[in-house]
Amino acid sequence: MSGQVAGRRRLEPQRLPLLVVDDDRERAATVARLFDDHFDPAVVHGIEGAYACLGRGGWAAALVDYDLSPGASGIEFLQILRDLSPRTLRVLYSVYYSGALASDARRLVPTHAVIDARAENFLTRLRDAVLQLVDRSVATDAAAGDDERWFDASPASRAFVERLREAARDEAPVFLWGDHGSGKHFAARLLRRWREEWRRSGAPPSAPNDGGGGLPWTIRVPPLDERRQDIPALAAWALAAWARSTGEPPKRLAPEALDALVERPWTEGVLRLRADLAHAWKHAGRRAEIRLEDLPPAPRDAPSPSQARKFDGQRQALLRQLRAAGSVRRAVRLEGVEHANYVRLMRRLGIIRADTLSPVDDEPTGP
Repeated sequence: MSGQVAGRRRLEPQRLPLLVVDDDRERAATVARLFDDHFDPAVVHGIEGAYACLGRGGWAAALVDYDLSPGASGIEFLQILRDLSPRTLRVLYSVYYSGALASDARRLVPTHAVIDARAENFLTRLRDAVLQLVDRSVATDAAAGDDERWFDASPASRAFVERLREAARDEAPVFLWGDHGSGKHFAARLLRRWREEWRRSGAPPSAPNDGGGGLPWTIRVPPLDERRQDIPALAAWALAAWARSTGEPPKRLAPEALDALVERPWTEGVLRLRADLAHAWKHAGRRAEIRLEDLPPAPRDAPSPSQARKFDGQRQALLRQLRAAGSVRRAVRLEGVEHANYVRLMRRLGIIRADTLSPVDDEPTGP
């Protein structure tokens, strides 16, 4: 019990992102309030809103009602979520709970938990199940289903990978920053793996970071808009992964569909690309080729230039603080602010610490 208490105490300042998908607005609000002390809950009420959330990425857990709307299933949504974000904890609940439903959900998704929403202790069981799942998974760094490589056909990706490898050959902290859905957490896993390989090799460290050795690295993850040459390989990889996970025959993109993906704006990054391809796969049905008409509409919710400038100014100020302080906790002390508020601002501005298991922890992952 003490281990669980310690684990939960550790989670409180981080307020992990939690997604609640439920057509019942009153129940969705009640479920979200259960987790206000541990998470930053986001609530959506329909399948279209749920699919839009897939592009944001980074969900620690998703709590999804089985019966979302006529013709829409929580199981289907969780299957797509599994392929786009394998580390997200997947919890299904339903007033139509049965042994057969629970078995199907665990077999087809698979879910981490299935909860009977008719039970008198439904809310207690749901909260306990989620917190126990988080306690067990918070220290893991596995990413089931993700290939450990960064596609780098584009100049922006090649420059990024080179700098990330340089940071891996050093013991200094590393902060990654970039748009939501750009692949920061995946890049962080690569960094930690490369750093462990460097430590075992006994090779000398890289040249001192800009400004002198020992200072944190601050590295921008390029957005997908700057990685258009990577999109054909990313799309082929995503379709192959979807075929493996579903057991369905492979599909390919028609030339005009691929051209459209390369040309459209990508304000939500790689996760939005994968979500759009999952949508197109479903729309194509039994066809082996995904056509232009199978693709969902291009995203239109780019931030205004003034909002983008505001975010960039805040981000650069925060990065200067982290670089000067050397860690999140020291930056919090120097600024005299609440740790939870500082971490929430980091997350909103797309900044993570990459050389630790948690994106806001200051404990190293290696010796």
